[in-house]
Amino acid sequence: MASVSPNSQEDKRPVQRTGRGPMATAMIVAQALIGLAGLALIALGLGFWVGHGLNLVPLHEQLGIFIVLLLWVVAGIGFAYGVDRVRLAIAIVWGFIVIGFGFSQVGMLVGDLHWIVRLLHLLVGLAALGIAANIAKQISTASMAKR
Repeated sequence: MASVSPNSQEDKRPVQRTGRGPMATAMIVAQALIGLAGLALIALGLGFWVGHGLNLVPLHEQLGIFIVLLLWVVAGIGFAYGVDRVRLAIAIVWGFIVIGFGFSQVGMLVGDLHWIVRLLHLLVGLAALGIAANIAKQISTASMAKR
């Protein structure tokens, strides 16, 4: 009785893979964390605007840093998937802008015009979320093209 080797010439069917690769899983986790942290940041920020929860400013700062780190993780995954390098560079630079603006905004336009700084802070943060989402979309497109 002849045994058939799993590597024989007769069986050249493609191997079906189940589950996701580690990069795809990391991307899903990063997107979920960005969404949750983003919602928490917006809720905290709105609370600050109306004068509530000011003792939670350090949490807001830490979540902001966390979002930036996740943005950079998404950019790293995007690099692995061949996403446009300009988009990835924008994500890296924008992360530094978010951190810099976030920590320096307290002293900007102090007084009646500080609402402008608050609004800009919100827009800079929302742009970071949008950049991460855009890169995630590019990764998804690149991932589908490789299949």
